[in-house]
Amino acid sequence: MNILILTSSVSPEDSADEQDTLIEAEYVRIQLSTGNNRVEIFPFTRNPMEVLNKLSKFNADMVFNLVETIGGKSAEIFKVLSLLELMDIPYTGSSSKGMMLSTDKILAKRVLKGCSISTPAMLNSIEITDEEPFSGPWILKPSSEEGSSGFLETSVFSDWIELCNYQKKLPSHIDYMVEKFINGREFNVAVLPSENNYYCLGVSEIIFKNFPENKPRILDYKAKWEPDSFEYENTIRSFEFSPEDEILQHTLKNEAIRGIRALDIDGYCRVDFRVDENGVPYILEINANPCISPDAGFMAAAAQSSFQPDNIIHQIISQGQWRHFHGKS
Repeated sequence: MNILILTSSVSPEDSADEQDTLIEAEYVRIQLSTGNNRVEIFPFTRNPMEVLNKLSKFNADMVFNLVETIGGKSAEIFKVLSLLELMDIPYTGSSSKGMMLSTDKILAKRVLKGCSISTPAMLNSIEITDEEPFSGPWILKPSSEEGSSGFLETSVFSDWIELCNYQKKLPSHIDYMVEKFINGREFNVAVLPSENNYYCLGVSEIIFKNFPENKPRILDYKAKWEPDSFEYENTIRSFEFSPEDEILQHTLKNEAIRGIRALDIDGYCRVDFRVDENGVPYILEINANPCISPDAGFMAAAAQSSFQPDNIIHQIISQGQWRHFHGKS
């Protein structure tokens, strides 16, 4: 099989989260470079003709889609999938519709609310006024960027006017949203589809170890991408749960699948939750095509379910083929 791995176009000057795409692509290439597979990595740029020519010359049977940004932004990555759909080429991960809905976090939250799925109250940046829209604390974050880009400890506010003043100083080329900050525990649910069904690989909890009382417990950019930081060292993924959490885990899995279906995501994904002090779960976001680098949360959850890396990669390939030949995309 001729498999073309499409990635974001990354330069040496790009940030750590962008550079991770190349690590992810090489990891996938190694897993697929067995048997009769012919595998290459190719960057998706703003010039679609380059990609069209490559797909034609390579005679691709399948595209393994790892594109996370176009021109450094995430909002339009669904267009990659629209192009592949027009060319009738099978590809991995979510379809263009699911990708469009999940990448636009404001639209995704509105869809979830419309389906009676709990998600924190929010406003988009143009709706921000001097009057508090709902009780705080509040968290300010990008409405479409991935990898916690632009998401820092300073993004959490207990004073509304302070938030408004801070928001006015932010770069105009990034769209932001304000969300009610849910105090409580944080969880991830990794989900792998198989034909018409969804399989929850596992539930993990993000443990905020040694955090001072006044420090927001959030999984911010430092916690993900700066190994020398306090946040990185003290933010820990755990799969250990007490018997009292059994019902909560079941609830999180059910709500994850409800959310995935609401956004019409038909590829591998990760659902991020916060659970408040009363045990109520809120979906923060649903990440279609989450990172599958060796140390990524999705792969850790797969390992917990006894999946070997090559099993996961080939299952992702199989799901893309199944969807293509059954007319789902």
